[in-house]
Amino acid sequence: MKREKIYIYGKRAVTEALTASPRSLAKLFLGKGFSDPFIEKKIKEHRIPTSEMKANTAARVPGKNLAQKIIGVVNPGALVGGSEEFLKALKPNPDTLLVYLDRLHDPMNVGAVIRSAAAFGASAMLIPAQGQAPLSGSVIKASAGIAFRVPLVSVPHGGRVLRELKARGFAIYGLAMKGARAVQAEEFPRPTVLIVGNEGSGVGKEIFSFCDATLGIPMRPGVESLNAAVSASIAMHAWSLRHPKALNRK
Repeated sequence: MKREKIYIYGKRAVTEALTASPRSLAKLFLGKGFSDPFIEKKIKEHRIPTSEMKANTAARVPGKNLAQKIIGVVNPGALVGGSEEFLKALKPNPDTLLVYLDRLHDPMNVGAVIRSAAAFGASAMLIPAQGQAPLSGSVIKASAGIAFRVPLVSVPHGGRVLRELKARGFAIYGLAMKGARAVQAEEFPRPTVLIVGNEGSGVGKEIFSFCDATLGIPMRPGVESLNAAVSASIAMHAWSLRHPKALNRK
């Protein structure tokens, strides 16, 4: 199935794309009077096609603040990789962390998890092709443009991919409100998959069946749970404390 183009907006998102993944940009639309020396330099350097931003182009991102006068068209095929190619190239070691999103519906959560994954040294984000908030300009905006700095992998068959990862030595952990283990106490000695579940129902039954353990975040009484993206960030930070080398990767 052909993926729809992604429209990003704002200088920060476009700057991240031009810096980390210029080949993913198919075109830029610039408003009248747009000026930014760094972006203009990168446009010339990477020969990114540009056009004047018109009303019908701005309408592609309704309700967004376009005061910065720039919209980028992202080719999803250049931004999101396939799971088969990813698995063939993957050479896991104990400092490998993969983050699997299980039916997150809020684009803000998806973007925030991607940002944390990049910050704490994750090797890739595994994103189901169905039942999941799709990659969009809102997701990229919520990631502060960092979506261009961590590999994004489309997963058509989650069970198949998780089964292969287990066979290759990965430990699979599911985040849960009442996890069997405290995330801060886990040693994470093996290559790790961290599963972040749906905002309301958590990790789904099928995906849960692949988990070696569930991880919880100890909290004060009376606080039911944390936002999915916040929980994921805490868990990834706990993992990074055990794997400081991951923070030094470029």
